[in-house]
Amino acid sequence: MEKNKLYQMPKEVLNFLNITLALVFIAFLPITIFLFIITIPIFIIMWIHINLYFKNISFSVNDQELTYNYGIIVKHSKSIMLDQIQNINIGQGILEKRFKIKSIAIWTSSHSQIHSDGKNIKIDPSVFLRLKDSDADNFKLLLRRI
Repeated sequence: MEKNKLYQMPKEVLNFLNITLALVFIAFLPITIFLFIITIPIFIIMWIHINLYFKNISFSVNDQELTYNYGIIVKHSKSIMLDQIQNINIGQGILEKRFKIKSIAIWTSSHSQIHSDGKNIKIDPSVFLRLKDSDADNFKLLLRRI
């Protein structure tokens, strides 16, 4: 991975999500014909949304920050200063192994990652990416070097 280059989500990620969505669709298919009539439009809408969403995700890294761009209708951009990154977790589930992709969660010291409903506290990563195996490892090494 290189600095100052704009990266898109790899096609393997989209294939992974499409297969996952298809498996969920197939799992609930035999319930009833009525549900089938409702399920097909929902499946199509979800498929279109996933494809559009992941085609509009990109990120770049320079000497000072990681910039993460996302959004279908409303475009968002999130910049994280590299010196604020506290932790980088790389994980790989069963289906992700099949498609040779990895999930990357980037944690910062931001309070916006912490959510509470009064009883439970949930901490979400600042940025969550899915990349090819080799790209994920190179990405982590790149962030460590900077």
